[in-house]
Amino acid sequence: MISGKYYQVNTLRNDVYYRTDDKIALALDNARYPMETMNNLLLGAVPGKNREITVVHHQYGGKSSTLMMSFDELMSKLSPGKELYCSVTSINDSKVEGFTVFYDRKKNAIHMLQVVAPLQTVTSGKGDMTADLYTNIPQTGIKDLFGVEPDNKAKSSAKKNNKKQQKK
Repeated sequence: MISGKYYQVNTLRNDVYYRTDDKIALALDNARYPMETMNNLLLGAVPGKNREITVVHHQYGGKSSTLMMSFDELMSKLSPGKELYCSVTSINDSKVEGFTVFYDRKKNAIHMLQVVAPLQTVTSGKGDMTADLYTNIPQTGIKDLFGVEPDNKAKSSAKKNNKKQQKK
């Protein structure tokens, strides 16, 4: 594993798991390691071209639309200009669940993709997955999904404003 960074909480990370093959490091995509394979898939570190995904895109105003494409195509649409972080939240004999956060530093906003995949799809490299996609979630002045104040510019800006008000 190559240890990466985390986003807001230590369990939301961009670590990539590797295996060595003839002295070459390759991202792990192996049936014996479904959690690590799902992690790498959620970060776009292993190909997902044979894994189809049906995505329900939840939009503001209570609207939603359904999209179907390969996992690689979805990642190529969501990833440019973003920092990716993921967490595999559940794994059992039949399915693997996890999510990816696509952080846009310039906009200080995220897209969040919650994925459910049959274990067979993860371990075989082909099959169907489902997901819920939430886009353009602002990260300024709100509590994040884990109930913790985000560690970003908004927090330091709020402290400066508080100090100014205390001086008055």
